[in-house]
Amino acid sequence: MDDGTGIISLHAIDNEDGTPRFTGIPDTVIPIYTFDWNPCTPLKTEGPCQGSNACQHTPDLFPVGKPNTTFSVNPDGTVLITYEKVTYEDHGRKLQVTLKCDATEKGSFVDGISEYGVGTESIYVGTFTSRCACPDVCPMYESVDLKK
Repeated sequence: MDDGTGIISLHAIDNEDGTPRFTGIPDTVIPIYTFDWNPCTPLKTEGPCQGSNACQHTPDLFPVGKPNTTFSVNPDGTVLITYEKVTYEDHGRKLQVTLKCDATEKGSFVDGISEYGVGTESIYVGTFTSRCACPDVCPMYESVDLKK
C-alpha cells in the first residue's frame, strides 16, 4: 500500500483457469439472485459473463465488471477495488469490492452484494472479508488452500 503498510494480494485466492473462485454470493435485495466472482482473472465461462470478473444469476446471466480495475484506499483504511463497467443488453454494470482484513477468515462476502442504480447503469457493491485482504499475508503468485 502507498503508506508502506505492505502489499495486499488476492492472486493466492484467484482461480487462474477462469472459473469463479467464489460462487453463490447472495444478492442483498433479491435473495434468489446470486453472484459468482473471481478476483483477478476474468471468467472464461461460456455465455455473457465470459471476460468479466463477476456474474449475476437471476436465473439469466449478466456480466458485472471488466478486469480493468482501479484501486483506492477508503478513509477507514480499507482498500476499494473498482472493476470497469461492462455493458450488456444496453445496461452498464460496474462492481466495487471493499476488502476487509480478518486474519481468521478464509474469504467471503458475509453481507452479500447490493445493487444500486436503475435505468441504464448499476453499481454492485460488496465487502469481501479475508485474511488475504491483510497486508503481507497472502503471497502474490501462489495459491492458498481456503480450507485451512
